[in-house]
Amino acid sequence: MDEATDIETREPSKDVVALLDRLDSADPDSEDVDEDNANENWGHAQFTGGDLTIRSALVDWEAVGNTSTAFKLIAAAARTCKVARALCAAKGRSPRVYLADEYFDLLLVQLQRCWEGAQVSISTLHRFNC
Repeated sequence: MDEATDIETREPSKDVVALLDRLDSADPDSEDVDEDNANENWGHAQFTGGDLTIRSALVDWEAVGNTSTAFKLIAAAARTCKVARALCAAKGRSPRVYLADEYFDLLLVQLQRCWEGAQVSISTLHRFNC
């Protein structure tokens, strides 16, 4: 991504900024965290809260804005997965599946789709450019 010079960088959309902020500011020690959103389910509220989801925020590369934002999203999602594991370990739980992992996979797939869409747009633009 960093080596692509044809892709214009811009500010991320408000939805992408809000998703990143929600991931970065999640507090597993908050009293607002209920059992349905804790332990192996940690990350559910952060990735799907309100009407803002991975798919609704990451609609195209214009929304993502730049590679720095993409990398920040990946790091925040990885931290969310790590927190889910730490929560379970602290309570002696050994789940086979962590919900945050599923969201992390979805985030990577959606970022890839956005990136590929930007690549297609650039190649189409160059093809029809006079």
